[in-house]
Amino acid sequence: MATTSARPPQQLSPLPGRFWAPGLDLFDVLGQIVLFAVRALSYVPMVMRSARFRREIWWYAAFLAVFSTPVALVMTYFSGSECSVEAYYSLHQLGGAESLAGVFNALCDMREITPLFFGFAIGAKVGCGLVAELGTMRINEEIDALETMGVPSIPFLVTTRMVAALLVLPVMYVLALATSFFASWVVQHFQIGLVSNGVYFSYFWRFTNLTDFGYSVIKAVIFAFLTICVGVYYGYHVTGGAVGIGRAVAKTMAVSLVLTVVVNAILTQIFWGQNPNLPIPS
Repeated sequence: MATTSARPPQQLSPLPGRFWAPGLDLFDVLGQIVLFAVRALSYVPMVMRSARFRREIWWYAAFLAVFSTPVALVMTYFSGSECSVEAYYSLHQLGGAESLAGVFNALCDMREITPLFFGFAIGAKVGCGLVAELGTMRINEEIDALETMGVPSIPFLVTTRMVAALLVLPVMYVLALATSFFASWVVQHFQIGLVSNGVYFSYFWRFTNLTDFGYSVIKAVIFAFLTICVGVYYGYHVTGGAVGIGRAVAKTMAVSLVLTVVVNAILTQIFWGQNPNLPIPS
């Protein structure tokens, strides 16, 4: 008579292990991105001492300014116009408070909408572009060729782009913020035309201050720089040919969007959670 072995029944946990896998993988990837970014930034002194690397910095800074600024300006223009439309008609429903549209635009544009859309624009244009550029170089063994010729690839390809981004991004964002403010005014003055310039700018400038401007620039630069860190990480470590580049681009976009939204919520709580910084008496 044949004997059969029986295994005890497995207890099913309420949440299977694979339920947590995507979240754990994300934290693992974020850790690798941070370590890679820190390693790349550690080469900044060496990069600034080399004329060859400085030329690469200025070249990429010019490339970033010429080809990415228009994308950021277009996105922030329409985000500012949408914010202005919502401001007027939402306040109008409150019983004729549309004269306060300048308040809404000053807070909405500077604190939240423009930094977010600027981060999205840099993620879509610059982050994915870096993945495609570095990924193609990795697949074509150009990065290996640089190492063979004695040119360290991380300082030359990664650190230079990160430094160039830190030089250009603040200026790009100031232009994007000005474009967003301009779009908000255009909607109020030309499209709606029911709030006078005097009333609009009186409330707008009353709720605009240098502290909020500084926080806004910090938020936008952090969003964009995180996106660039994600892009250079995935681009530098591409495997699997053209399919691998496509997957890396998709991962870059997904991680960048998640990081931008999460970090935005954290920074908003840090900057304005305890002190809203509004010119309103207690």
